Amino acid sequence: MMFLRLFAAVTLVAVFICPAYAQKPTPKPQEVFAPYWTSEPGWETELQLKNNLASGPLTVTPVLRLASGQEIALDPVTISANVSVSVWVNEGLSKHSPGLLYQTGSYGSVAFRFNSSSDRSLYATSTLLLDSGPVELHVNAYPPADFATWPHAAGAGSQEGIWWQPRSGESDVLVVSNSSDKALAGTFWLSDAGGKRWSRTMNLSAHQTRRFDMRELVRASGLSGTYGGIKIEVPAYAGALHSIHFTYDGGAQTSALLRMFSRDPAAKLAERVAPGDKRPWTMWAPMLPLHTPDHALGLPAGTQLQPAIFVRNATAKPATASLTLNWRGDSGKGLAKLEDVRLAPFETRQI
Repeated sequence: MMFLRLFAAVTLVAVFICPAYAQKPTPKPQEVFAPYWTSEPGWETELQLKNNLASGPLTVTPVLRLASGQEIALDPVTISANVSVSVWVNEGLSKHSPGLLYQTGSYGSVAFRFNSSSDRSLYATSTLLLDSGPVELHVNAYPPADFATWPHAAGAGSQEGIWWQPRSGESDVLVVSNSSDKALAGTFWLSDAGGKRWSRTMNLSAHQTRRFDMRELVRASGLSGTYGGIKIEVPAYAGALHSIHFTYDGGAQTSALLRMFSRDPAAKLAERVAPGDKRPWTMWAPMLPLHTPDHALGLPAGTQLQPAIFVRNATAKPATASLTLNWRGDSGKGLAKLEDVRLAPFETRQI
């Protein structure tokens, strides 16, 4: 009898649950956001879009936001299932706002709008190309923060990074964008290697984008050295704050994307690790080519690199970092434990 009651209970549950699973999610308006495009002299921007749906088309409308936040909608593009397409910004501007083509100050952020049951139905990037050479920068798009369902996004936070200016002649650009209709009032901080700091106020109106010449800012700050820290801090709606930092040299045909990261001061270790994981706060860096680069990089034969690691303390308290290098090469693979690094408040160290 006990078995029959259990079987009946399971059967009833299955009867009520199955119809729910049979229903398809209802499509609704979605948006993903990329923090930078430009049509300034010498530049072109390619918007790359991929329909991630296994079946069915996806119609996407790219919307260019100027630095002021003003929007220019380009033609909708319909993408077949599991297919990628490109939309060239200059072609779109020639049709919808030709006065902005190749003009200084023609830049901003991009919103991609579509109807689907999930914002993951679309993968999009904004790719910046310099006409004078093979300088190409990829900027990923992602959903803007939902303040209603993600409380951390509505709170305080910052964008963190490292400035590095080892050579003269390179352009060093930082772009900061607001993906929301909320005004952001914050503080822009720079620090040198030792942690000495300089600041200025920085405000962003709804959907505004601001661009900074980092060389000019470093000179204005009076800080010395060739590297240090960047912090862009807001007391509220930090989820709407985005940034991209890059350097380029058209003559040398080189460029580098200097990653910026979001920091939530209220984050807890338990939110970052699996239950029961006893490790301390941990960050993982991507592949670092060593002195002799892998053949897969396609560099000229005989090229020798000078790899460096930057470690920065983003807090007002001293911190000790334990560094481990996992390496692999033609001779095998291994693990090397580097010396621990004790960092003063806001200090940046090159290793």
